[in-house]
Amino acid sequence: MPITLITTIQGKEHTAMEEIPDCLYRFDENVRVEAAPFKGVLKVYTSIPSREAARIIASCWTSHVVRIVPLDIVVEASLPRIVEEVVKLAREKRLSKETVAVKCTRRGGRLRSSKEVEEEVGAALKNSLRLKVNLSNPDVLVRIEVLGDEAGIALLSREDLKPPRRVWPPYLYQVDEGGQGGYAE
Repeated sequence: MPITLITTIQGKEHTAMEEIPDCLYRFDENVRVEAAPFKGVLKVYTSIPSREAARIIASCWTSHVVRIVPLDIVVEASLPRIVEEVVKLAREKRLSKETVAVKCTRRGGRLRSSKEVEEEVGAALKNSLRLKVNLSNPDVLVRIEVLGDEAGIALLSREDLKPPRRVWPPYLYQVDEGGQGGYAE
């Protein structure tokens, strides 16, 4: 089941846990939102693809959602495993000429530092796939969210990082048979 990670204003998780299902319920009646063991972090489980769920949530008027990360995979939070899975994902997505940046947010003490994760993953992508690093304007952002014993990994394109168009009322957002979302005109 695809997972989307949401960060919220600390102490306002309960409000976000009510708002997020309201955004997604039309597309998946079985949407589930759980609080992570760290303040200000929620996990959204839904049957729709995580990127589409992220777009829908971003297009809704929410009061306490800070960041939305559509995860590609969740793995054990060990540096070798994270490096291995990021390189594997990059190969699957056929990254070859793109520039990349790696951003890690670490919660819990399983790994020594976010900077170490960013440097190791960046070096592995550079060495194994010959990708170039561009920290200011990358084609692909490798987002790593470490939550205690697990790490969520997302390879986000520029399209994934574009700010959403918000329209009221939210029911104007529709998903077609091909899974592409957009606003009814």
